[in-house]
Amino acid sequence: MYGYKIINGKAVIDEQEAGIIISIFNGYISGLSMKAAAANAGVPMQHSAVKRILMRDIYIGTDYYPAIISRETFAKATGKRLHRANQHGCEKRYTAPPMYCAIMSTVSSMNMGDFPQMIDLVAEKNVDVFAFGRYCPTSGQKSEEYHIEPTAYRDFLDMCYKRFQYHKSNGCKTTFQYKDHLWTLYLYEQGLFKIPENHEPDKVYDGCHCGIGHMTILPTGDVFACRRMESKIGNVFETPMYELFLGADLEEYRQFDKFEKCSKCELRGYCRGCPAVTFGYTGNMYAPDPQCWKEVS
Repeated sequence: MYGYKIINGKAVIDEQEAGIIISIFNGYISGLSMKAAAANAGVPMQHSAVKRILMRDIYIGTDYYPAIISRETFAKATGKRLHRANQHGCEKRYTAPPMYCAIMSTVSSMNMGDFPQMIDLVAEKNVDVFAFGRYCPTSGQKSEEYHIEPTAYRDFLDMCYKRFQYHKSNGCKTTFQYKDHLWTLYLYEQGLFKIPENHEPDKVYDGCHCGIGHMTILPTGDVFACRRMESKIGNVFETPMYELFLGADLEEYRQFDKFEKCSKCELRGYCRGCPAVTFGYTGNMYAPDPQCWKEVS
């Protein structure tokens, strides 16, 4: 990022580049054109490059990036830029598309009863996408307070599915996503999901993507196997992403035979519940999912 250097995982101001940024802002506010403001700061730049600097609100400071200019300076430059664009008709060249709206909620025993009305409201307002995940506890006390019994969760999914289908049959355009992997178990029991005949029992095809298809990276560079549980595997400023993905630390989250219950289930390659929720309850992601109702011998 122009204006900063990353040192030991932290963003610090590059004094030389910051001086140029400040000069560009001040020059532009004083009435210079974008190219002239850059030339006045001693750095020849194209109009588009200067515009990107003037639009970069990160320069007023964030939790990660320290401030280079004040909010007042940024506001003055923005006002000047929009005024000039309006004079030249730049703001009338296109019409912005309608906003895309997705609603994501979290379910626990505390709010399960709100979901029928929530689903109806989502359908009424033609929300583009609706989905929910389970509450991920962070302590034993919270796991008890927000716990849903397995059969109660199965009944909850049944209610949601029937309500989804009702709205779809009445022309609702909302995409109801089956985010929680226990949806796979529910749909399997309903005959709506079938295990492919040519599947290989030892392969993982779907379900939780922890260790398979996603990682979480913080601004500090710390990389986690899953954003919902304590699972740090390294730092991207110290180790390349390729090595982190194939490394021993992430491999610990790919030990699928360690799943105490899921490893014995025919849906092992497609479900496995939510290891983060399980970790929140037990401290062990490989323990049985606390909301899984399936009997496995």
